[in-house]
Amino acid sequence: MLPRKSTITKWLMFVLILGGMLYTVINNNASPVNKEIEIRKLLEYAKDPIINKPPKGEKDLENHSGKVYSSINSSAGHENQPNPLTLTPPVNPHNFKYMIKPKYQCDDSVFLVVYVHSHPDYYKRRILIRQTWGNPKNYKEKIRVIFIMGKGLKQKVQDSLMFESETYGDIVQEDFIDSYKNLTYKGIAGLKWVSENCAHTKYTLKTDDDIFVNMFNLLRHLKSISMHDLGRTKLVLCLTWHAMKVLRDKNSKWYIAKEEFEPDHFPPYCSGSAFIFSTDVVKDMFEISLTIKFFWVDDYYITGALVNKLGLNHTQFISVYSLQKPKFEENFSGPKGDLYIFAHTHEADKIRKVWKRIISKEGKSMKSDYLLSS
Repeated sequence: MLPRKSTITKWLMFVLILGGMLYTVINNNASPVNKEIEIRKLLEYAKDPIINKPPKGEKDLENHSGKVYSSINSSAGHENQPNPLTLTPPVNPHNFKYMIKPKYQCDDSVFLVVYVHSHPDYYKRRILIRQTWGNPKNYKEKIRVIFIMGKGLKQKVQDSLMFESETYGDIVQEDFIDSYKNLTYKGIAGLKWVSENCAHTKYTLKTDDDIFVNMFNLLRHLKSISMHDLGRTKLVLCLTWHAMKVLRDKNSKWYIAKEEFEPDHFPPYCSGSAFIFSTDVVKDMFEISLTIKFFWVDDYYITGALVNKLGLNHTQFISVYSLQKPKFEENFSGPKGDLYIFAHTHEADKIRKVWKRIISKEGKSMKSDYLLSS
């Protein structure tokens, strides 16, 4: 005779409780070696080809912007995807392919690597950077500047980008769609490229193509802090935002639903205009990104979620930012100009004017834009 329903229920509860206890014991006693093996497997999984291709048309871009194309949970068809690993795949596998990748890698002499968030369409901004603060010929310390971007929608632009890459050798492009809600992919792409190609540089700067950088001031500051133990490793240097309110206004470009992010205030994170890492943390940040669910607010995801997960602290760098566009020329040309490093502007005439003053003050001559940096 079959057991009564109540008896079966009791046995099922007993088995579930016992299984849970065994899992807890095994998980809590996992050795560091096993954890390292797990991370390695995550990284191998992240190198696999993209499971879901990004949208092709403009209409698809509107419908799909911000969705995790490569996530194992993002669409149908993944349930039957064979998994060669013995553990759960990463929640945010960054398995996009390179469309353009520079041949040149950083050697041990590079002091600072700079990755600039750009867009395939913004050729003029990149040229302006190459002709001004991003030209490595201007500095004693060796720097390397690259431009990070995703895929555009126009073949003509892509053809021009290929020629630009052949000319300057500083374009890194992955095949995610370059859109506002995919900026986190761009940020992770920067971390990945630096960790694979420039891991031995001392410092890493992330900035945008509408940010002006007084590189002379920045290099002086970094040279100074590199002489002290606190500035050599585990460094996250930026304009830090504290308790920033999460916008719930559905009409706002930055609207975030409770389902996406439940707290009403963000934990500390950096202004996305510019932030600096000691390069030793970059690889750790890329690796930990594989284990943290995708979130489209890139500033918070990269410098908040990843940094906090690694137990790193933000070092405040507030006084060197000039983010009000009307005050750019005034701040950088005035008596306190030596204090500023970063400014938000892409007005070419003003940038050239300010740069000319800076170059003159530094006792340098204007250099032409570089070709195929080496």
